[in-house]
Amino acid sequence: MASNQSERIPFIVLTITTAICIIVNLYSLSIGWFIIFQNLYYIPIIIACIYYYKRGLLFSILLAGLYFFLFAAATTDFDLLQGAAVRVLLFILIAVVVTYLSMQRAELVNLLSQSNDELTATNEELLASEEEIKSHIDELYSAQQIITETKDRYLALFEAAGDAIFLNGIDADGMPGKFNEVNGRACESLGYTREELLGLTVIDIAGEKAIREAPNRMKELFEQGHAIFESDQKRKDGTIFPVEVSSRLIRHPDETLVLSVVRDITERKAAEEALRELEREKSTILDSMPVMLAYLNPDLTVRYANRASAAVVGMSPQDLIGRHCFEIWHGRSESCEHCPVLSSMASNRIEEGEVQLPDGRIFHQKGCPVYDDDGNFEGIIEFGIDITRERAAEDVLRLTSEKLQILSSITRHDILNHITTVLGFLEFAEEMSVDETQAHYLNRIKTASQNIQRAIEFTREYENLGIDEPRWLLLEKQIKKVATDQLPIQNDCSGISIFADPMIEKVFENLYDNTLRHADGATGIHIHCETDDGDLLIIWEDDGVGVLEEMKEKIFNRGFGKNTGFGLFLSREILAITGITITENGIPGKGARFEIRVQKGKFERAA
Repeated sequence: MASNQSERIPFIVLTITTAICIIVNLYSLSIGWFIIFQNLYYIPIIIACIYYYKRGLLFSILLAGLYFFLFAAATTDFDLLQGAAVRVLLFILIAVVVTYLSMQRAELVNLLSQSNDELTATNEELLASEEEIKSHIDELYSAQQIITETKDRYLALFEAAGDAIFLNGIDADGMPGKFNEVNGRACESLGYTREELLGLTVIDIAGEKAIREAPNRMKELFEQGHAIFESDQKRKDGTIFPVEVSSRLIRHPDETLVLSVVRDITERKAAEEALRELEREKSTILDSMPVMLAYLNPDLTVRYANRASAAVVGMSPQDLIGRHCFEIWHGRSESCEHCPVLSSMASNRIEEGEVQLPDGRIFHQKGCPVYDDDGNFEGIIEFGIDITRERAAEDVLRLTSEKLQILSSITRHDILNHITTVLGFLEFAEEMSVDETQAHYLNRIKTASQNIQRAIEFTREYENLGIDEPRWLLLEKQIKKVATDQLPIQNDCSGISIFADPMIEKVFENLYDNTLRHADGATGIHIHCETDDGDLLIIWEDDGVGVLEEMKEKIFNRGFGKNTGFGLFLSREILAITGITITENGIPGKGARFEIRVQKGKFERAA
């Protein structure tokens, strides 16, 4: 009954995962999501192809077709449909590869199992035969009558053995000598007649490996009385083949002999090599996957990890084996809270969620429990996809949307107010007939128009916020763009890159312009970098008059200042797109000190 239940488990798991894929597919497409959920299809495809072979392949093709049909029904966008078609091909390719590997593995496992069963049975028979043959040989020296009575039985066992059996003497130098007896299987395997073999020594039929190791093997025999080892033999035609040798020392009062049972292991070696090749192919496929994949034991130690998993922490896959997952990727001494892998172990089903590494990277993680043929929990497969950029892009999009709303409110309010002023004074100018008064109102109109112009110019700058995706920018290069001969800049932040909006150049322009306009008596600007609790501080200092305490926060407000009032306000908004902050912490009378704080994980130093 346990067997029937274990056979039903793959079908149940396949049914559930297929249903989940289709439901998630339908839901995602219905709300306009066209990415991420497709990776769920790999789970039922792999399960089907592992457990049901060709039927699984047909099922995978049908499932891939269903995915494309649902996708096509949800959108007519050519780029999305083209991406979906590529994923369909990947689904089918993965299905074909897994089906092929599963069939090959099953065939090899059966072959090895049969070979091992035959080897075990034959060894047991040979061990029994060896003891019996030894007994007969001992009796040969003690009583000729006993030899005569047991000769037929001895020969029958000797000849009936499925492996080659050799009985040889030992030369005076301790090396194996001529053969005293061989069975028919020995003659067949080497291509000699019995008479030819009895005229040869062990060295005459030995391969290079056997000749090289002969002294050590004889020493082992004399010390332990028996030895089992792999070696090679040479046929009459000169071909070399691998063998497994089981030798035993037979001591008699007047002679010491060596009884060896030799098995041809050519097929076993070929099967082992085929299995190793299969493992290499599996590793190649899994290492080529652009996602983290690790097979964990129930205690969360790594049993297998692909190259992408190891690359996350800059290690090789072999370095991860045997270590706890939370130690490797999170630097912890105990398991993580809210871990999808632990949730999967507790619920016995696939669980997923987002986890953040200590360096700030975000991964979409999925845990998939694995069971053996009897339904016992054996381990768990962990998948991970780096979604740091996607999350950063989402944050940027959200912030940009908020800023566009601010822009709309500010510019609409300001422009309408100034237009109202223009219209009002135009009306007054039309009613007045004195030229001087008209000139006065016309001047007011000019002032209002200038205000409108400044507001529109600000919207032009502000609307560029978040247009381009944040990127890694070399800090030194951005600072060089703003330097002029009016005020020298000493920059000590070489070799540092930050993840920021491309408009960060405008931030340094505004800071430089602010120093020129307001830092009376300043002779230069000093820029240097420090680390504070894992964050990077970019410090912009001048030796001017500084900023009064009550003004330190106000200078970042919109409209504050003698010029347009937008410079420092715009600078703070540009930096906030990627979570960077700016504050003024200088001492009044001793110069301004602007501190730009870049969060951990959003800056890097050149090696």
